Amino acid sequence: MVNRLWGPVIILFWLGAMSWLFWHDVRPLWVAQDPPRSITPEWLTEGRMRQQAAVEDKAGQRIGGIWTVYRKSGETIGREDLIVIDRFPPISPARVEVDAQFDAQGRLDEMTVDVGFTGVRLSLNAERFGTQLAFVLKAGPINQSFKISDTDAGMVGDLFKPFSDMPKLEVGQTWKMQVFNPLSTIFGHGRRFMPMVVRVTGKQRWQTEEGIVDCFVVESPRATALVGPDGTVYRQETQLPVGGTIVIRTERFDERAYERAKAAALPRMVPDGEGTPDSP
Repeated sequence: MVNRLWGPVIILFWLGAMSWLFWHDVRPLWVAQDPPRSITPEWLTEGRMRQQAAVEDKAGQRIGGIWTVYRKSGETIGREDLIVIDRFPPISPARVEVDAQFDAQGRLDEMTVDVGFTGVRLSLNAERFGTQLAFVLKAGPINQSFKISDTDAGMVGDLFKPFSDMPKLEVGQTWKMQVFNPLSTIFGHGRRFMPMVVRVTGKQRWQTEEGIVDCFVVESPRATALVGPDGTVYRQETQLPVGGTIVIRTERFDERAYERAKAAALPRMVPDGEGTPDSP
């Protein structure tokens, strides 16, 4: 009698496992929608033009900072990100400078990323051609070109800051995105772009400096975020391929801290792109 029950039990267990796998891993790829459009000139009020976030390790110790500055030009928007990691072995001190331009439809149009670690420099440049983004990666002797289509790219983020402002989210929303991973070039393992499926899974109340906010919960395999109704990313947590987990928490903009961080600029790349600084 017991032996006869094993067959149906195994089949039910297999069906349950396959259903869970389909729901969590396969279905999101099928139902993935367009990513949230980038911010618009109307959304970009004076109070949102300059933003700052603390970078912390999992224990809550501050290890760096992120400054974001927007600029408007007609229907297009530019965004500059400055990411400084002071203390997070084995990737500190580290500095990432991002300059991105978005077209009138909110799509990434051009982007330049400069990354610097101790003794290591690399750059990534992107430019839109129709429905594709063409990338050029330079790091020492490496000079690689590749393309990613809008369908495959979805949203493009940086490993140290996967999510930027995302207005008009809805629970149940799903999209694909690509996260640039400079550590793959520096340490020689992992993918230079990590594809992720992102889901808005629910809501959570979060205490901010302005009070309690009902945030959207945004989840992916390597990163999670709490996003306010207006699109502000109050907190995000990302798992790095090297070094563990970091937490990014929004805080008030500190003009002096920003100016100090800007002053410690990366050395210029030499014209041939070999990844070494110019001689003084």
